[in-house]
Parts: sequence; C-alpha cells; structure tokens
Amino acid sequence: MLCANKWFFRILLTLILIYAFVSKGNFIRAEDEFRQAVDSALLKNTTIDPVLDKAFRPGKNIIYCATFQLAWNLLQDSLIKEPLLLDNNPREASLLNQQLFTKKFLDPASYYAALGRLTPDFLTRINRALKKKFGKNAPPPVREPISQEAFLAYAYLFKNLKFWKAFQELAPLSFNYQQVSTKVAAFGISRATPRGPTAALTKQIKVLDYQGNDNFIIKLISQEPNEEIILARVKPETTLLKTFQKVNQRIETTNYYETSLNEGEILKIPKIGFYIKHSYSQLENRQLRNKGWQGWTITKAMQWTRFQLNQKGATLKSEARIIATKCFMPLKKREFIFNKPFLIYLKEKSAPYPYLALWIANPEVLIKVK
Repeated sequence: MLCANKWFFRILLTLILIYAFVSKGNFIRAEDEFRQAVDSALLKNTTIDPVLDKAFRPGKNIIYCATFQLAWNLLQDSLIKEPLLLDNNPREASLLNQQLFTKKFLDPASYYAALGRLTPDFLTRINRALKKKFGKNAPPPVREPISQEAFLAYAYLFKNLKFWKAFQELAPLSFNYQQVSTKVAAFGISRATPRGPTAALTKQIKVLDYQGNDNFIIKLISQEPNEEIILARVKPETTLLKTFQKVNQRIETTNYYETSLNEGEILKIPKIGFYIKHSYSQLENRQLRNKGWQGWTITKAMQWTRFQLNQKGATLKSEARIIATKCFMPLKKREFIFNKPFLIYLKEKSAPYPYLALWIANPEVLIKVK
C-alpha cells in the first residue's frame, strides 16, 4: 500500500512539473514582453519614425508612437531648456523640437515620464513608479549603465481599449500588396443583423464617411468613452501627418448619415500584432551644440513598441529612452577622394562667375593609366 501511494505521488508530482513547464511556454510573463521584441533592422518593409511628418516610402509600413517625443520633450524643456541642436542638424531633431505632440494630449493615468541623472536612486525611482502605476502591465525593470555624467529621459505609455463584446473571428483575409495577395488573420462581422444575432456588434462600429468600397472611414467603439479607434481606407497623402489631417478634416466636415451597418453588410479587419525595438541611429552619437552643453552626446535613442488589435480590442505598450552623456566622440578620419562625379571650376577672386567650369561625370576627359 505504501509502495502504491509512493508511485501515486511520483506520478502526481511529474504531472505538476509538466503542467508548469507547458504553462511557462504558453504564457509570456509581462516582464518578458520587451525582451522578445523584433529588431526593426530585420524588417524590410516597415519603418519606425519619431514624428508624424515624415514622407511616405512607397510600399512601406510606417509606425509612429508618441513615447519618443515625450522623452525628447523632457530633454528639451527640463534639461537643455531650448530646442536641441545636434551635429549636422538631422531633420528628425528639427521636427522633434517642434513638439507637435505633448503630454497634454494624454490621460495622465496612461503614461509615465521622468528625467534624471543615471544614478541607482533614479533607476529605482523609475521602476517603483512604473510598478505602482501599471502593476502587471509595467515594462521590464529599467536597467542602464550607471553614470553621474549621463542623463536619462524616459517615457512609457500603456493603453488597453477593450470592446464591449468581442467581434467575430473570420476566415483569413486576402491582403493585396504590389499585385501579391497574402492570407492574414481577420475579425469583424460576417453579416450585419442590426436587430439579430450581431446587433451588439454593430453598435461597436460607426461609419464616419463613405465614398465607395475603396474610400471610407469607420470608428470602432471601445469601453473607453474618451478613446478613438479610427480606420480609414483612403489614398495616402505625402506624409503620415498630412494623411491624418485629411482624414480628420473629412470626419469633422462630413454630413454622412448612414452611420450604422445595414442588414447583410460586412466588416473585415486584419488582425495586427507586433513587438518592435528601434534605434534612432540618425540621432545617436551626435554631439549637442547648445551653449553650455558642449561635450555632451546623445548616446542612446531607443524605443520599444508593442501593439495588438484583434476581436477583443486594442492594446499598446511603448517605452522610450534617450541618454545624453558627457563625452567627446572621436572625430572620424576624413577622406577626400574624387572617385565619383564632381564639380571643378576656376575663377578670379573678384569675379562673380568662373572662367572655367567642369562637371566630371565619367572618365572620358581624365588621364588614363595603362
């Protein structure tokens, strides 16, 4: 009998261990989410931008999230106390200095932002604040090399917009891109019945404007009355900002009246899901040129963004870190090699125009060697 009980407990213990192992594999802990982010450098057809006002690249996805702007604003307003001036004046820095987006456009409960010297006490303060404010939805603990000669501007944003009732999971949707059709997961309403089985679902969609099956704007209604989820199938403008402005203008000026789905109409939306980390290399390793900040360099400009849209709702978690460090970056060794097309001209010092000007585009007039 004792032997039987012994084997019983062994089997029970084995089952518990197997369950624990399987559970660990199936459920990602909140603190592991950002570690599993895909590096944006591996994405061939997706670009990450720190501002809205960047030109579209043909055929490329564009992702913008305001956390990086929030961190930049802290540097600009609380540390440098003027627009940031960087080596070679990258366009992104000029656009970020305009502060198109500020914290006043966010519910204070949805974000956390802080600026301070990179000391153990400051990192502890950040991590405690994040855990207290967001609980299980806080990002992993912030860890950076400690340095009294460095400042960290940090921002984190969390949004969880749930629908009142989950939409239907639909058969895969054929998404067309450059004459190639790809099957993607989808959700929505297979057939609207305003007074039937899908009546509750049709109340979660509002048609804001409709000018044809290739030109329309809708809103998905979540449990958060102050939040908007807008989807627009429209022709893009030259930038993400201008496209948004055009859509927003249509929403504000339209007199469209058929705002509800009619009997038999369908709604199909592709599911979206990504975890991406991105380094703004165009801003990193550039020295500050602001008065009093000579010798300080932006050594880190990173952003992590996780977004998911499915039949249950939309979830966003995004983290941004900008580090300014007191260190002179070594000058790159320069090269002056005219091995590509170039201009040469000769002129007298006081003359407004040259008396000889050449544009060398090919070697036909160069002296060749055997």
